[in-house]
Amino acid sequence: NNNLNYKMQLLNQAGIFFHANLEQMRCLKKSANMIYECKINGERFILRLIERSPEFAHFVRGEINWINYLGDNGIQVLRAIPSLHGDYVAMIKDERSCYLASCFMIGKGHHVNPDNPHEWNDLLFEKWGQTMGKMHALSKNYVIKDISMSRPNWNYGPLFSSDLNLGPREDNILKIWRHLLNELESLPKDRDSYGLVHNDFHQNNILIYGSDIIVIDFDDSRFNWFACDIAIFL
Repeated sequence: NNNLNYKMQLLNQAGIFFHANLEQMRCLKKSANMIYECKINGERFILRLIERSPEFAHFVRGEINWINYLGDNGIQVLRAIPSLHGDYVAMIKDERSCYLASCFMIGKGHHVNPDNPHEWNDLLFEKWGQTMGKMHALSKNYVIKDISMSRPNWNYGPLFSSDLNLGPREDNILKIWRHLLNELESLPKDRDSYGLVHNDFHQNNILIYGSDIIVIDFDDSRFNWFACDIAIFL
């Protein structure tokens, strides 16, 4: 299978960048990204490959810089490790596509089970909200000193394009969508309401370990209203 061989080649190249052995990799998650567990010097790590243009690399660096900042300031996160070239993002590019590879530590903890009342309860929700509040407070003081480590704004992506076309039967939907975007654009973006947020803060993106919450999967993080994190949480 050509696709399987190509995938194996990508994983092997990514593994070389981070000293990970292809034979010790296993798929963790089937999504838009390739997420694999790997072993480096006997320790477990997460290897992630994102199919994006080379220009997107500065967004990935921005994601990792944001993760490190939160980790330095008391938020439990899974930190990235540098490649053999000292960069947190390794680029694998050929005539077919471009993949951006990053490698993250695996921490202790497990995903929340909503069917388990010993985990899914008011204590968790309070801790979860406290963690979010701390992240928003830290966001207010977060300064991006290097534009090559930025993150997207709330309206980044094809859905927000001015030439978005949903087809001739969806003109009314598009009109409503444009109206909503204009309404959002008019909202204040002051320090107390707007900043860099997780943007995907649901239960699948936290791990619990004892009384601690570990926040994971920051690849959707962007500049948005703090209320967006709260809405996704709810």
